[in-house]
Amino acid sequence: MSPKPLARQRADGGVTYQVKSRLGGTRAGAWASESFTSERAAQRFCLDVEDAGMQWPDGWVKGQGYVQAVEPAAPVPTFADVAA
Repeated sequence: MSPKPLARQRADGGVTYQVKSRLGGTRAGAWASESFTSERAAQRFCLDVEDAGMQWPDGWVKGQGYVQAVEPAAPVPTFADVAA
């Protein structure tokens, strides 16, 4: 069953859209949820979860969205390296 966004009323009167699904799409899968302030973003996330086989999409970090892996910075040369 594909996830669908559920509108939830917040205490401040705003609306949050929650996407809740079972990982792997099976009854035995653990529940996972994510919240969005935009219905459009929630619907897009539902499609991404479905495309990823009912798993969190690659690059998705809960509460942050899509993030790119940060490459480690090049090592800073020491004085000995520069003086040599």
